[in-house]
Amino acid sequence: MTTAVDNRSGDPGAHGRGRWPVLRRSAGRDGRSAAPPERWGLRALWVTLAAPGAVWLIILFVVPFYVMLAVAAGSVNLLLQSPVPVWNPLHWSGSSFAAVWHDIVGPQAFLGPPIVRTFVYTAIAAVLSLAIAYPVAYFVTRYAGRRKTLFLVLLIAPFWVSYMMRMLAWIDLLQQNGYVNRVLSLLHLVGHQVNWLGGEHQPSFSGSSTATSPTSSSCCSPASTGSTPACSKLPATSGSGGGGPSGG
Repeated sequence: MTTAVDNRSGDPGAHGRGRWPVLRRSAGRDGRSAAPPERWGLRALWVTLAAPGAVWLIILFVVPFYVMLAVAAGSVNLLLQSPVPVWNPLHWSGSSFAAVWHDIVGPQAFLGPPIVRTFVYTAIAAVLSLAIAYPVAYFVTRYAGRRKTLFLVLLIAPFWVSYMMRMLAWIDLLQQNGYVNRVLSLLHLVGHQVNWLGGEHQPSFSGSSTATSPTSSSCCSPASTGSTPACSKLPATSGSGGGGPSGG
């Protein structure tokens, strides 16, 4: 409940408005000041505005996340080999989570190295981004002068390109016959086209001691000391005995 108090005869500097009445909250029955009706209406307005977003978040995030947990902690149909979700959290099983954990850190883990490489590459990218972006930002802030707007537009313009177009551009650069392999081949840094997008994270550059390729075999051996390697071809097999060594 609010009451209007005329402040004409009081201190005009209390609220800076000596001519206008001042609204004061009157204490309720429990001794606390009661909120004015305008505040309750404002709160109801904000709750009404936030309700669609909350419903949207529950439907498109909370419910799918719970379904995912129900499927992951559920069972498997032995006949159809399809997942059977368990909706009661009290009946959830942790066997699937334990299997994934053993695939990451167990003795036969195969997910551990990719995860470690992901964190390493992310840390390297973060450090390089900070090392490149901080000097550029410092220069634009302190020394760009009247060309600051131009520099900001040039820096922000790449982010206007869609993520899909940037991904396709990286694929065009890093594919086997892409520009990266062409430049490395022109500089004689690689002996073969590196499959950057196929998980070959340790390319064999020229000058290295050993170079392995998924398509090459270990059939080459030096014929003698100081001579070039001589590769022996595998003998061709055929149905008739004319191509092989004759027995008589």
